[in-house]
Amino acid sequence: KRCHLQECNSSISLSLHMHPAAACPRMLMWLGIVVTSLICVLWAVKFIWKGSRVPYEQVRVFDRSADGMQYEKVIVFDRVAYVHRPAVMRAQAEGRPAAVFVLHGSGGVAADMFGRGFEALADVPFLTVYPEMQHPRATTWGYKDDLPYFSALVQRLQDKDFRVDPARTFVCGHSAGGSMALFLLNEVDHFAAGGAVEAAVGHLDSWNMARRGHPAMIIWNHRDPVLRAYAPEKKEEKYFDLTISTLRRHGSRTFTPQWLPSSWFISFAQIQKYPEDDSPRLWMLHFQNRWPFGTHDWPEKSWCTFSATEELVKFFFEVQRLSASSASNSSSLGGF
Repeated sequence: KRCHLQECNSSISLSLHMHPAAACPRMLMWLGIVVTSLICVLWAVKFIWKGSRVPYEQVRVFDRSADGMQYEKVIVFDRVAYVHRPAVMRAQAEGRPAAVFVLHGSGGVAADMFGRGFEALADVPFLTVYPEMQHPRATTWGYKDDLPYFSALVQRLQDKDFRVDPARTFVCGHSAGGSMALFLLNEVDHFAAGGAVEAAVGHLDSWNMARRGHPAMIIWNHRDPVLRAYAPEKKEEKYFDLTISTLRRHGSRTFTPQWLPSSWFISFAQIQKYPEDDSPRLWMLHFQNRWPFGTHDWPEKSWCTFSATEELVKFFFEVQRLSASSASNSSSLGGF
């Protein structure tokens, strides 16, 4: 019995001495589970917020000035696009408004392009249309596969609830969206003019080089790391020249320069204005920021000497003005 009691006492003593040591790994395990769970919850919240900012319903979002911005959902070919209609236009029952299509870039969704400033340009009211890739957050648009979708979407917006003017429909985009916009300008006649921000010509094997295309404005940062990464031989200047030579392939390479303001951050900014001749009008707004690492961002006045949005809209309506003037002159000379 004495031996048995001594054995029990030894076991109890051993277990008491081992208990704190045994509890430590258990506490660390539970702490790890709690921390891991918290990280997973935070990532899930971030993913849901980023991927579901725009539900497939009519939505109301707020811009930086806290004014309500209403976007109307339009579905064509089971694909969603969002349309912003300024309040002044919602109050009008007549007239055919202009429309600007804005295409998002790689890995993005339509809502990524909200708040770029198109909605705020109330002095020249127009509809802003935000299409989305067939597979949201994909790398590229569909190019030839997307042509039926864009044709149907343009046609849909000409119906009586939107009444878009087919002669004043424009398209632009950022990054991959800009490359797609340039492709659309070459392949179809739905857009009077277009633009590309931090984008070059792409998928040239799908281009019909016999076509003339439509006027375009390109906004190009020579310090853009993405343009450099995708450039032939990683040389950004070759990409720049390829884009100009492609868009001006039927016309001259003579241009008129227009200098824009510089700043401590922007070393220079210039618009090369190529005229309408055998090639459509091209305005090449190229600039360079002083920051050694460059940026792929959409230029805005918070850091740049100009707003890409304002420059694009000015170009679109300048093309419209010149087209109307040309039509008027032709009419006065006995033309159509």
